[in-house]
Amino acid sequence: MELLTTLGLLFIVGAAVLLISRRAGIPAIPGLILAGAIISQFYDVGELSQIMVLGITFLVFYIGLRTDLDGFRKVSSDSLNISILQVMLTFAVLYPLANFLGFQVLESLYIALTGSIASTLAGTDIFDESLRMDLHHGQISTASNFIQDIIAVILIAALAAGISSQGLQTGLTTGLLLLLAFGFRELFSKKFHKLVGSEELKVISMVSVFAASAGLAQFFNVSAIALAFAAGLMFSRGSETEEFLDVLEPLKDFFSVILFTGLGALIAVPNSTVFLISMVILFGAAIVRPLIVSLVMLIDGHGARKSFKTSSSMLQVSEFMLAAVIIAYLSGILNENVLQAVVLSTAVTMFFSAFVTRHSDKIYEKLGFPLRKIEEILEYRVEDSNLENHVIVVGYDEYGQTFVKQLEESERDHLVIDYSIENIEKAKIDNTEHIFGDVLEDQVLEAANIEKADLLICTSHHRPVVDKIKALDVPKVMMAETQEKAETLENEKTKVIVESKMIEEGLKEKVSKIIR
Repeated sequence: MELLTTLGLLFIVGAAVLLISRRAGIPAIPGLILAGAIISQFYDVGELSQIMVLGITFLVFYIGLRTDLDGFRKVSSDSLNISILQVMLTFAVLYPLANFLGFQVLESLYIALTGSIASTLAGTDIFDESLRMDLHHGQISTASNFIQDIIAVILIAALAAGISSQGLQTGLTTGLLLLLAFGFRELFSKKFHKLVGSEELKVISMVSVFAASAGLAQFFNVSAIALAFAAGLMFSRGSETEEFLDVLEPLKDFFSVILFTGLGALIAVPNSTVFLISMVILFGAAIVRPLIVSLVMLIDGHGARKSFKTSSSMLQVSEFMLAAVIIAYLSGILNENVLQAVVLSTAVTMFFSAFVTRHSDKIYEKLGFPLRKIEEILEYRVEDSNLENHVIVVGYDEYGQTFVKQLEESERDHLVIDYSIENIEKAKIDNTEHIFGDVLEDQVLEAANIEKADLLICTSHHRPVVDKIKALDVPKVMMAETQEKAETLENEKTKVIVESKMIEEGLKEKVSKIIR
């Protein structure tokens, strides 16, 4: 009854937080953590660690299911470089530091890994709200987090078996399980998706798969988290999995409430040891890790802004490592100080990353000078266009493509700027001159020969892009979702059109009038 009362209280508060966050359009995770911390001040939540492991295990299954391997392949080379170097170099800094501070070998391993590996669940949920995962830095971040998930799953299984030959064997077995999951996905998952038609079957089949993975883990005495992740990967089909994810959304919210309110409830006033461990983890997660990611990307030829945005979405402590530490604590391998430090660090990085991700453009403008300086030293450039008296179309979405078709019919020189790989691939297929880059970077606009353009057309609603385009001293056409929004954008050199009016008046006819 005490456990049911605790869960009931967490769900009541968690439901309120989820409702408010969705209405306000803000990330829910920091709010759930804060709600759990407040509850624990007035009510003894008891032992939540085992329940949290259950929540993490389902969320890991959900992460595996939502993985888009087709999207991953497009940025795999960038992501592999970033992930492997970032984990190795951050670990190389944190492990000796933890040892130097007097922690034992196993404790140092967990501390260093916790600070080295980023979080997919928190990263992608914040991404969905703030940075758009269809943009290039979003795809790189998501793919990099996926690689780190694989690393974390194998390490968790190995560490749970101990630092011995058995641990090595368990790690190799886990790697083999993941390879089998990839193989099953390629051979059978498409057929499975066709067989499961109704929403009821989708829910029942996925819950059954999750339950089976937990049962098999118990039977074969392997990591439940590893098997849950592998089970999700087996049935992941990118965009084809959207319907499965939609019907599982309530369950995902259910376990998110358990995990993140429980995480908040476990936060306690830190003693000196907990505080010291937390500082080591936060140093790795919030300073060393983003610095390495940014430097690797700059050396690989990416711009400073893209490097900063990618690193700013990889600041969280991984839910995989949180699960690993909880399991190690319940098994008696780690003491309570390490558990408390990891719980505190996870909560702090969730709040910090939510803030940085939401305000990344503003933070970059104020603090990105060192990255911009390195960018200059490395002579980062975007390939220039030779067009003059041309039209620049920012965004090759449905509206952008319509503008381009009319420009072609009018035989007007034009080029497209877009930051989405998919949209640029469409431009290549359509044989449209294009620049792949973030319009927020001055180099991209300079490469488009903005000073000699007759007109700039922007179809994006992304606030930083809108503000950037609005401030340009060139004739331009911008799009707005509402008449009220249009009135705030219009000025002497800016014509604003409302999307709903374009549809009502006929898209093609309206565009023809605009570009004349």
